[in-house]
Amino acid sequence: MCGMAGQDLGWVCNLGVLCLLLLPVLPFLRGLGQLFERHNVILVIFYLVLLFPIAAANALLLVLFGQSKKKKLKQAIKEEVDF
Repeated sequence: MCGMAGQDLGWVCNLGVLCLLLLPVLPFLRGLGQLFERHNVILVIFYLVLLFPIAAANALLLVLFGQSKKKKLKQAIKEEVDF
């Protein structure tokens, strides 16, 4: 299947394919966490149920380009110190 001769190492190929398929799951879950932090829980659930492909892309974009909770907290502390 993955170009290996014989069945002795077939499990390695299957494990590699499984890892590649599960690779975007962690960033997606992190992005969902950011969606739940920023918006109302019920609205996010409706968003996921009704518009899943758009919600999944939005969650991944939040992970890539959104500010994390730590960065927002540091920025808020810095703004309060400036006052």
